[in-house]
Amino acid sequence: MVYLEPVTLGWRPLVKSWLQVFPEVYGEDCKELTHAMFEWLVDPCLDFVRKSCREYSPAGQANQVSSMMHLVDMLMHEAITKDDAADNKHLRIWLTSAIMFAVPWALAGCVDNDSRKKFDAFYRDLMACKFDDSPLPKEVGKLELPFPAENTTYDFYFEVSDGLKDRGVGGGDWRMGVGKERGQDVTIEHGTSFL
Repeated sequence: MVYLEPVTLGWRPLVKSWLQVFPEVYGEDCKELTHAMFEWLVDPCLDFVRKSCREYSPAGQANQVSSMMHLVDMLMHEAITKDDAADNKHLRIWLTSAIMFAVPWALAGCVDNDSRKKFDAFYRDLMACKFDDSPLPKEVGKLELPFPAENTTYDFYFEVSDGLKDRGVGGGDWRMGVGKERGQDVTIEHGTSFL
């Protein structure tokens, strides 16, 4: 038996294992899309967080990527468990949006407010392919529903719907989070108890 530190293995074996048990309803296309998006987004975002952000509670890269996978699974659960899921023409857009949403929360969710603004600017530039060393993967093709320009990526959630045709694309759109639609910031006071 050979023992290796988790840091030595990195996050890729976790994603490889996850994709091996990816629900069949996604098909190979969505599996390849997911792998390509993780390869494209994870390393640059983790590097940016480590080098340019202040973290309240630093986490291991494997933990962050594991959180990202769990978040994607949770966001997609309802859509992939429906009886007609295999025939859903919006599944790819929903999966892409779930991954886009998961990145800031799983990889940069524990950074301070100033760092969130920095990460948001970096993440938007990364998705806009402004870095020569991180081109948009061919498996992704085109991000059909990028985040809206106003506010930060942390302020939005993706609302799935077969009937919505916002911004000319069916399947859903980005919505402002709780309190943001009315221009309110949601803050948690120091010492607040959640139990």
